[in-house]
Amino acid sequence: MIQLDPYYRTIKGFAVLIEKEWCSFGHKFAHRIGHGEDKPSDGERSPVFVQFIDCVWQLLQQYECHFEFNSFLLITILDELYACRYGTFLYNSEKQRMENVNNALSSQ
Repeated sequence: MIQLDPYYRTIKGFAVLIEKEWCSFGHKFAHRIGHGEDKPSDGERSPVFVQFIDCVWQLLQQYECHFEFNSFLLITILDELYACRYGTFLYNSEKQRMENVNNALSSQ
């Protein structure tokens, strides 16, 4: 999508792409990244999202003038992936994400 539609090479479009293709379609961030897991050798862990960001970085290096953002955005996304400050990359599905948002709001 990022190669076909220039919208996804904008900051807003890239955020939509991550939300739609990764978060809403149920990428298992909690299992793949290992947030809160005790076993570092767990078979569910896989750097698939990190590899996606690397692919975008490779495109960015080759076609820099076609992107609205630079590598700083990609580094920031990876930092937030592991920082656990926001709920975007903490859960395995949109359902878990919404349940935890609702629980956080109801406990306030």
